[in-house]
Amino acid sequence: MKLTTRITLVFLISVLAILVSAWVSHTNTEKINETRNWVEHTQVVIGRLDRLFSLIKESETFMRGILVTREARMTAGYEKATSECRGVIEEVKSLTADNPLQAQRLAEFQTLYEARLGEWKELRAVTAPIGSASWQEVLKRSFESQFATKLKNLIEDMKLDEQNLLKARTQSALQSVETSQQATF
Repeated sequence: MKLTTRITLVFLISVLAILVSAWVSHTNTEKINETRNWVEHTQVVIGRLDRLFSLIKESETFMRGILVTREARMTAGYEKATSECRGVIEEVKSLTADNPLQAQRLAEFQTLYEARLGEWKELRAVTAPIGSASWQEVLKRSFESQFATKLKNLIEDMKLDEQNLLKARTQSALQSVETSQQATF
């Protein structure tokens, strides 16, 4: 084989190796960027679920304040918290539309939440004098309700699912980085 043929062959093999390395790096960089976007998305969902749980507790606190004191200032806080809660539910619904399991959980959450609001409305309608046996029964019913526990558990299940997605997506990004590094060296 002639020297020029060997040089040309070595040159072509080198160019081919560089092109393959560049292609692998480009593909993995795209995958890293896509995964980064999904990681950010998942973190937003987790943050909104945390806010939803906080609003549920806030609503419960204000409602119990209404039941105990019957003060109008508690009503404004309650209405603000429940309104914001509905908005966050819609946000989470939009953010998790691509996940059938989360959509199912959120639908169940929304049904339970609306039932809890209905229960609060019934309890609020009781006009027994503060301190009376009827009033104490209303308070007891508000604390014994299983809605709050069920709502909390649904949020925790949704968060756990999102945290598992976050782990998987982070691992995928790390694998892509490793593959890119191997391709370039």
